[in-house]
Amino acid sequence: MGMKSGNGEDVLEFKENHTLQGRLSAVFNAKHKNKGKSKSKIDIHDPHSNPLSWILPGFETLWRIVLRLFPVLDSSQREEDYRQILPGFVHSPTPTQFKLESDDERISAESLVKEALRLYPPTRRIRRAFQFAGGSTDPNSNNRVEVVTAAADVEACQLDTDLWGADAMQFNPARWRKEENFLAFGDRPFLCPASRGFDPMVICAC
Repeated sequence: MGMKSGNGEDVLEFKENHTLQGRLSAVFNAKHKNKGKSKSKIDIHDPHSNPLSWILPGFETLWRIVLRLFPVLDSSQREEDYRQILPGFVHSPTPTQFKLESDDERISAESLVKEALRLYPPTRRIRRAFQFAGGSTDPNSNNRVEVVTAAADVEACQLDTDLWGADAMQFNPARWRKEENFLAFGDRPFLCPASRGFDPMVICAC
């Protein structure tokens, strides 16, 4: 969709795009006209219950990852292998298919997306403001303290050769047998709820 709109091609409205509706319904486990009965309270045809209506700002940031991921896959020496992995998820966008590993190097759609998120994190830095106990931000208070702002450099951490090895700047989804240094969705206690799988799956669905 992003490529079509960028090329000036006509893009179907969401209500008429049954292919996209079906893929998003599978990701959300939501109700869909062609899916039959569902116990889910999510109806993607209803703007009030469609999750995208609530998380649209976060959804938009994923387009940068989508636009960076596919050119990387096309230029990779393992292009044919990767092309066999992604269509499997596109045709069956389920958590099981997302984590399904190839027979040789145990690469999955999940590892492809996580490697793209590592190289091109949508949030490069995470900032937090800290106020120590007993302090006040009230300008009229006698116990006023300065609020300290700290920033975690996510991009630097995820491209650090000391953490990821000499090939830190290279696309290598096989590295995802270990995930200790992955911060694209923050870390506890401020871990983004989307880290459980929604955001990475949407990247593939797009």
